[in-house]
Amino acid sequence: MPRHSAIVVGTDFSPASRPAVARAASIARDRDAALHVVHVTSRLPRILSRKLVVDEAEGERNERAALEKIVEELRAKDRSVRGHLLSGSAATLLRRKAREVDAGLLVVGSRGPSLAAAILGSTAERVVEGKGPPVLLVREARSRRYREVVVAIDADSEIRRAVDAAAFVVEDVEPTLLHAFSGPFENKLVLQGVGPAAIRRYRDHSRQEARAALEPRVLDAGLDPRMLKLVHGNRRLVLAEAATPGRLLVLDRSDSATRHALVGSVSRWVIEHSTTDVLLV
Repeated sequence: MPRHSAIVVGTDFSPASRPAVARAASIARDRDAALHVVHVTSRLPRILSRKLVVDEAEGERNERAALEKIVEELRAKDRSVRGHLLSGSAATLLRRKAREVDAGLLVVGSRGPSLAAAILGSTAERVVEGKGPPVLLVREARSRRYREVVVAIDADSEIRRAVDAAAFVVEDVEPTLLHAFSGPFENKLVLQGVGPAAIRRYRDHSRQEARAALEPRVLDAGLDPRMLKLVHGNRRLVLAEAATPGRLLVLDRSDSATRHALVGSVSRWVIEHSTTDVLLV
């Protein structure tokens, strides 16, 4: 990704969106990138606004004032910042703005630690579903620098793209390429009473097969095979364990390309069971 790029961040002025704005601003500063802060408002049906006597013009003035306050605070720190008050579908307009400014990153906040609050049916999920730049889902309240970067890979991953996306978010941190492996017949062997020594040999063989399959792909991506870390176990559990505070976890976006796929995807499960920031590429 180019060093001089743009970053788009969405805000609804809630406490959950503040860490996302802070993280986006921090990355924009590090990358010397323009920052676009977007707030999308949805209009109430006319019959409902009449019944509730809602002054939508006053509401829009308040939203504009809140957005301008955020922009002014960020500009005070010598950043190139623009605010955008839009009306319509938040996910659609965030993706559209990202295309318009050729953004290298789209940042959204999470509403809570659970998937129902963070992703299910939310703007974040719909943003992830659409095409566009990598999406950073901000979960942590603090915008401290990431100490580590873990890129989850498998045989179908676009490793170079994932690593480049991670490098745009955090510089000067060599990522770990994490792959969870397990032998397809290991559980059956255990149930049939195969001894621990034989299970270890079978597991070692599975590890060697995984390394033989992945190392050429790592080399093709122009990366050092020593970055590859193989961990035995269920992929979901291995990735959830890798998602610790202060660490950026990079997941394959194709694993959550549509809402139906997302329901059973590894990416969704990991997001549900972790509290760390996640970059979907």
